[in-house]
Amino acid sequence: MNILVIQQRSPVLKSRKEDFVSNLLEFIEKSGIVSVLFLSGVDLSNRTDTQMFTPTYQLQPRNGPSLSGTALDALTTLPIATYTSPVLQSPHESVQEIGVPFIPGGGLTRRILASLPKNWNIPTASLLQFVLEGDNRADARLFAAVAAKVIGQDVLEWQQPNTWNVGLFGAPHDQTLYG
Repeated sequence: MNILVIQQRSPVLKSRKEDFVSNLLEFIEKSGIVSVLFLSGVDLSNRTDTQMFTPTYQLQPRNGPSLSGTALDALTTLPIATYTSPVLQSPHESVQEIGVPFIPGGGLTRRILASLPKNWNIPTASLLQFVLEGDNRADARLFAAVAAKVIGQDVLEWQQPNTWNVGLFGAPHDQTLYG
């Protein structure tokens, strides 16, 4: 299985969000990508009581093709609950109109899934994980393990990036810097 990973490291300018989403979907279509799994965080403080049993959820767009028989087929059998949101992004919308629930802290995930055209024929889904600001190394390992399981990849050992060993959550800063 060939896997392409694209990580968005910085936010898109507010005035360019639609362009970014359009260009991303065009890239996916023109590149011959056969299925897409978007990974995104969800603000932990927005969980409902029933969502406290597991941190990871899935979301499949209404107008997407079936995941059966694709690289994302495991989402149809793994015990990963479907994400729902108890709140609307604005009082004038409904999930039925948009087809994708509000994802607080989810970046462009909702916009991307809601922007899929009606004739979108690439199996698409999203994995969402509730996270809180701070040291998310354990969250990252769990999320990566779930994503690997979904796409049928066995990972024997995850390697933490070297950059995680320095700075905010790694080795302490030289205290002489602070006087």
